[in-house]
Amino acid sequence: MTDKKRISQSPAIVSVFLALAALALSIAATAYPNLYSFFYSVEPFGTLTEETGLFRSQVCQQGSCVVYAGDLCTMLSDRGDRKSHPECGEMFSIRVIMIVSDVIVFIALAALVHQSKNGLKWMQPVILSVLGLGALLLVAAMSVAIHLKSQPLFTASKDTSTINYGVSFYLLVASCVVATVAFGWTFYIRRQLHS
Repeated sequence: MTDKKRISQSPAIVSVFLALAALALSIAATAYPNLYSFFYSVEPFGTLTEETGLFRSQVCQQGSCVVYAGDLCTMLSDRGDRKSHPECGEMFSIRVIMIVSDVIVFIALAALVHQSKNGLKWMQPVILSVLGLGALLLVAAMSVAIHLKSQPLFTASKDTSTINYGVSFYLLVASCVVATVAFGWTFYIRRQLHS
């Protein structure tokens, strides 16, 4: 029993740090105002650059930027164009999934920190389930973001020349990877400790 307790402390710390990294990346992906960036032409203004995040976006022309609250669909809603773009529902779903996943990963992290102080008891099945759910939600948000990029909201509504994933998207991908590794590591160590 003593040997197992000694073994359990180091993996617990690794799981905590992995969950912490996943949470930090997920929060950054949620807050950073650049899920997509794209260029389009509007006469007589010329080429505009737009960066749209989940909670804040900006439109730039020749180094001058206008920042507005919300995503691209918020601006469309202000102009009365939102109803013609059902893809805005996907943007809303990404926002909801990201908020929920942030909360769930935080709960898993807090539980890991608490349980890691209790020897063999730190690897409770419910913690593993919550961590796995958080990773699954992050993957779901990433999948919706990939699908949304090809929708008419970006490809048909404007004379778009270039569409790129922004910093937020790559932070989201990184959070998916780290959260999945955290779940896999925690699952593996739990099996080792209970074998």
